[in-house]
Amino acid sequence: MLYQRFQLVNPPLNPGRNTTNTAYGASGIHNIGVWHGFNLNALLQSYQNLLVQARLPPDPMPTSPPRAITAENALRSKISEYVFPRVRRALRTGFDRLMAINQLNDLTPVSFDVGECAEVIDAFKPDTAYFAVALPAGTGPNRAPGDVKPSWKWSTAFATHPLLGIRNEYRQALSQSTATPKKHAGRPSQLTEEQMNEIIEFISASKINRQMPYKKLIVVLHLEVNEKCLGRALKRRGYSRRISLRKPPLSIRVQDIRLQWALENLSYDTLRGVVRAAWDSITEGQLQELIAEMPARCQAVIQAGGGYTKY
Repeated sequence: MLYQRFQLVNPPLNPGRNTTNTAYGASGIHNIGVWHGFNLNALLQSYQNLLVQARLPPDPMPTSPPRAITAENALRSKISEYVFPRVRRALRTGFDRLMAINQLNDLTPVSFDVGECAEVIDAFKPDTAYFAVALPAGTGPNRAPGDVKPSWKWSTAFATHPLLGIRNEYRQALSQSTATPKKHAGRPSQLTEEQMNEIIEFISASKINRQMPYKKLIVVLHLEVNEKCLGRALKRRGYSRRISLRKPPLSIRVQDIRLQWALENLSYDTLRGVVRAAWDSITEGQLQELIAEMPARCQAVIQAGGGYTKY
């Protein structure tokens, strides 16, 4: 309401068109209607008792004169500053009250923030999103995607504007929000969110689990999916396997250099001399000590199952 006390600033001379995309457009909006059931009286009839019981501490708007809005980004900034925190606080308080009096029923607690806080589908990023707070950030569906538009780019009066271009811009802005909730066609995921959380918890528990092949992971966790399905599901959650880097093949020139060095510095006679010198350096007492320790060494290896021993 503070903005109504100040004279409106002239809009930009060339405000530009609304966002376009090959996946949606003004032609996709065939009918426009008014949602008569969504009004203040209907909301009060359903939630007036909750609004009276759930109280919030005062949070007045800043008293300093607001800056003029001359660009779309400026409007987004003001909405983020004034609207976002108050809507989030109201939603949190309302759902906490419903849970306290055990009347949440089938409602899902949601919050309000920028579009990226919900799942981004096909790079569609709306300006605002309502999303379930119980899901990890950026994974839940956008319950009510919204776009921020200044009055010179979108207004209800544009719906009946005499110019066709203005009417198309009205529908173009509407198409941005309707495109967002669409999911890819196909079968539902074979792994539920609960299963994915258990898989990620198991993988993150140790280095051995992280390096475990998908085939063995499926057997250990008793999963009824194949390796490709598990790999795709983990990749969607940000977990990707990387192929180990191998040494690059040696060039012919390098191979020749190495071979020449080996021929000049190594031979069977040289190897025989090195082995003989190492053998002669072992005393008779050391040999007897090794023979005496052999049973203990064998027993330690057997008990370790072929693993590490002090020997």
